[in-house]
Amino acid sequence: MAIYHSADLDKFGVSWLTHIHAKGWSAFSAPFGNYSPTYLYLLRVASPLLNWLSRKSY
Repeated sequence: MAIYHSADLDKFGVSWLTHIHAKGWSAFSAPFGNYSPTYLYLLRVASPLLNWLSRKSY
């Protein structure tokens, strides 16, 4: 199965998710993204899935 990656996801989304995953809620103490705060908060809520997804092999 092919996995689609947009240029936006590759350039910004992955680095934001990695940053949020590493820092937790303290990631929001300084600006780091140019998307709406709601989107970034959703990334934070979803960030625990990063460990689960990284174990999946496609």
